[in-house]
Amino acid sequence: MSSVNLHIDRIVVHGMPRTGGRHLAIALEEMLRQWAESGLAGTIPGDAPRGIPSLDAGRFRPGATPAQAAGQIVQAIQTRLDARGAAPSTLGTRSRHV
Repeated sequence: MSSVNLHIDRIVVHGMPRTGGRHLAIALEEMLRQWAESGLAGTIPGDAPRGIPSLDAGRFRPGATPAQAAGQIVQAIQTRLDARGAAPSTLGTRSRHV
């Protein structure tokens, strides 16, 4: 069984209020936890990048909730790693404090 260690040093989001950033971080942590628990970590191919110095998740749609923005970030991570499996939309979008 293989494992994946994901470390996010910082998230830069322009145009989101400071409180929104905190809620985004909480939602992102929850979605990544769900991704790991669903077994998707094992679907990352062996030739996936070992490090991603930066990742552009694109523009969030106006009025996007922190959970929706987190889903977009997880999808960008999956795309970069070429992880196959369930898309973030199949993961729960509720978070503890969002």
